[in-house]
Amino acid sequence: MDTEQYEDAWNEHDLNGDFIDWDHWLRNMKTLNSEQACLLMNGLDPSVFKGHRPGTNQNAVDKVLNLAHKLMAIADASSSKPDTPSEWQKWADELGFKINSQFLIETTSPPKEPGDCSEPTNGHVLPAPLTTSQIAECFCDFRWKTTQAGKKVLGKKPPWALTAILIPGIQGKQEIRWSPVWIGFKLITSGYAKAPQIRARFRSQPILQEWFELWKDFEADNIAEH
Repeated sequence: MDTEQYEDAWNEHDLNGDFIDWDHWLRNMKTLNSEQACLLMNGLDPSVFKGHRPGTNQNAVDKVLNLAHKLMAIADASSSKPDTPSEWQKWADELGFKINSQFLIETTSPPKEPGDCSEPTNGHVLPAPLTTSQIAECFCDFRWKTTQAGKKVLGKKPPWALTAILIPGIQGKQEIRWSPVWIGFKLITSGYAKAPQIRARFRSQPILQEWFELWKDFEADNIAEH
C-alpha cells in the first residue's frame, strides 16, 4: 500500500467513523446515483452522509462535503450522467478531478483469473487465492467470531489487510481474492493471534492445508516470537 492509499484509508476512517464497505458500494451496487458516486469519490460513506449538506464550521468533514457537493452539481447539470462506478471514475478523470485512491483501485484494476497467481514462492507454487468468505471462515475466533462478521470486516478493506489482497475485485467480473499467509501474518503482528495458533489453523483447515508448506517457510523467515 503506497502513502496515498494509506492516508486515504485513515482519512476515510476519520471522516466516517469507520471504513467504507467498498464491496457493497462498488460491487453489490451495479449503479450509483450522483450523490452516492460523488460522496464515495471523496471518501465519504453514502450510508453516513446521505442528505447531508456542508456546514459553516469548515472543519474537515465540511470541506470534503463541499467538494462532493460541487462535483454533484456538475454531474446533475450534465445532460448524460454516468451510471456504473467505472463510468463515474472515467467521468471524474476527464474533469481532472482527483478521486479517493480506493475508489480508483476498485474501478480501474485489470481483471485476473482466480488461478492467475502461479509465481513460485520459496520453491512452492502459489495455490489459488481464497475468497472473502473462505478467509472469513478459516480465521474465525481471532479478529472476528463468525464468518459473517469476518466478511464484514474484510469487506471494508481495513489498512492492516490490504497487503493480503492478491487479486483486486472487479465489479460484476471478479471477486476479490486473498492470501491466507498474509492474513495469518497480519493477525499475529496485530496481536490477534499467536504463531502456533495460526500454524495449527493452516494444518487443520482443509482449505488452508495446501498453503501449509508456504506458511511454514514464511513463518520461519519472517516471524520470531509472537
